[in-house]
Amino acid sequence: MLLGGGGAIAASVVAVGFIDWPRYRQFESGVGEIRHIALAGGTTLTLDTDSRVDVAMSSKDRTLKLKRGKMFLDVVRHEEGPVAVSVANVVLTTEAGAFSLQSLATDPVVALVTRGGVDASQSDGIFGDRRQLALDQDQELTLGPREKLSIRAVRQVAAAQREQLLAWRDGMLSFGGEPLAQAVRSFDRYGPTRIVVVDPELAVQRVTGLFSGNDPRGFANAIAASLGAVVNSQGDTLQITPKKVPTA
Repeated sequence: MLLGGGGAIAASVVAVGFIDWPRYRQFESGVGEIRHIALAGGTTLTLDTDSRVDVAMSSKDRTLKLKRGKMFLDVVRHEEGPVAVSVANVVLTTEAGAFSLQSLATDPVVALVTRGGVDASQSDGIFGDRRQLALDQDQELTLGPREKLSIRAVRQVAAAQREQLLAWRDGMLSFGGEPLAQAVRSFDRYGPTRIVVVDPELAVQRVTGLFSGNDPRGFANAIAASLGAVVNSQGDTLQITPKKVPTA
């Protein structure tokens, strides 16, 4: 009886130890940080500000999960096989290709292929339907939280627009006609300074240009000058408001 009890205790101790083993390595970037990471087999990973990617411990860096933020993955063909990246309920797989991927709060998941080919798949649970499609170079996939994977979610991206969408890798934010309110949200991820646009007419104005992600004040001043507005500063808050028209 004592031997049996001791065996049971030993087995339970081993089981607890196994459960406690970490399943993933975590790679994170701080607020305002662009991080470059070398993975196994020559594959490289770039993380945008405030981003996190988990890598399965047993996958030899071939199975990744984007938890939040933006990443860019450049995969070199390797004898260990393709690299798979999961985000939400979508999995992107490539044997030799490069693509960016973003998952920002309630925004859609966006993947942009810049080299080679990438296979995208989506499943509705373990026993649900499985959908697949192939993405080629300069194709962008955009999927809302409850949207099903289909060719309708794919668009072709011109080379100039591709460079704009990837400017974040150099710490830059590039805008090609987005509303000011959307541009301001992009800056919120890069530091404590917040830009506020309370006037609805200003908020819908289109923004074009290339700006440093760690210089929100320079962005606010440039935009205010171009729109005939002013910037009021209160601590870490920059408020863009219309100029007051003098009364007679």
